Amino acid sequence: MTLIQRPVRNIGLLTLPFHANYGGIIQGVALTQFLEGEGYKVTLLERLRSATRFQLFARAILQRIPGQNVQEVRGRWLRARPHYPFIDKYVPRRSGPLRDDAAMTRAVARHELDAVVVGSDQVWRAAYGVPNSFRNRFLDFVRPADVRRIAYAASFGDDTWIYPEQTEAVTKLLARFSAVSVREASGVAICAEVLGRPDAQLVLDPTLLVSPDFWTSVVGPARPAAGRAGGKTVTTYILDNTRGAVKARDGILATLGPDYAVQASGIAGSHAAHDLPTWIRLFRDADFVATDSFHGTVFSIIFRKNFVSFANKGRGADRFTTLLGMLGLSDRLIYPDEGQDGVHLTREPIDYGPVMERLGEQREKSVRFLRSALS
Repeated sequence: MTLIQRPVRNIGLLTLPFHANYGGIIQGVALTQFLEGEGYKVTLLERLRSATRFQLFARAILQRIPGQNVQEVRGRWLRARPHYPFIDKYVPRRSGPLRDDAAMTRAVARHELDAVVVGSDQVWRAAYGVPNSFRNRFLDFVRPADVRRIAYAASFGDDTWIYPEQTEAVTKLLARFSAVSVREASGVAICAEVLGRPDAQLVLDPTLLVSPDFWTSVVGPARPAAGRAGGKTVTTYILDNTRGAVKARDGILATLGPDYAVQASGIAGSHAAHDLPTWIRLFRDADFVATDSFHGTVFSIIFRKNFVSFANKGRGADRFTTLLGMLGLSDRLIYPDEGQDGVHLTREPIDYGPVMERLGEQREKSVRFLRSALS
């Protein structure tokens, strides 16, 4: 007997907790904006760490007492706080804290969800996100059989399946999904060869689904570069300052020369260096970008910038190779810790005509996947 699924009006979105992660927030906002633009009502399911009332009270106190950073509570709060207005504006419907499986199940009923979408980012990487919530991210908490389960651009983080103890359970959970898509080519192989979903599709990170006009509206008008006669800027956004990355960055800056004002971004101590609109603006207003960030690379492409990306194997290199490969930009990826410096790329501007054509094709494919999964 074939199950008739209910028409989709209300969608629950499950992703990693936002906290202070630029890319994690950005992709969640992008997917929410796309789905809202398609006419759906989207509610973010906020799966958070389990805690007693006393622990929650103590955490609230520690967040606000200056001059200390016990267990990094205040530091995490200070880094996340600048992003709250952005999240409130673009993800207005949120479930509130859901601290266990039962709360997740109740949220599906309370918000009358017709579908739950898990993704994007590294939601299928056990080391990320809330401890002991791995199977939640394969939607084990969704009870009604007629609620659609959809994975959009989910990422395993690693290019192989490293959770053999979870294989049987995850395979059973994925069998209940109406549609599965992943962000990396290795994810397609994992789904097909290990987890019983040979129909898994490769799609774009949701940041690339929405129009560049949306991101321009987020950051506001361009600002003139300051401090150099040439009026040019180079944005550097390096998450892991390895010896190779620092050497490559410094070599690129030296080659670009004094006509370029340097805009550097990152996490500084206990405070976020920039709020999200300012961070996005650093890429929009740059003339050249050097970054080891996947979403820094994504925004370089969105705003058609000349850039060099540093492969960051610890954080997941396959997302870089997959995206840049499908867009014909594989040569913009270097491996600094293997001695590559990328200096030559400062003299090789990108022809964005073919890139945008390929991106348009991939965007159409990704949109078709979501529309088919939800309709």
